[in-house]
Amino acid sequence: MSAAFSKSAVTSGDPCLAFKVLGAGHRARRKDGVEEAFRYAYSRIKPGDAVIVGVFPRYRDEVAENVETARRVLSA
Repeated sequence: MSAAFSKSAVTSGDPCLAFKVLGAGHRARRKDGVEEAFRYAYSRIKPGDAVIVGVFPRYRDEVAENVETARRVLSA
């Protein structure tokens, strides 16, 4: 998620969708990278916005892992 988008998302009166928060998988190589990316994304959007996260669940259940991470980040 770019800095320009995060600024636009916060100032826009419309709902926004944040995507590419994992940097095409670059941040997904490490679990702490995923959590850091989620924290960054959720801290830069407003209530009513959403985050879209791509997954490649071939080798592990990335959907469940991302849900768990999102819940942990949002409950902190």
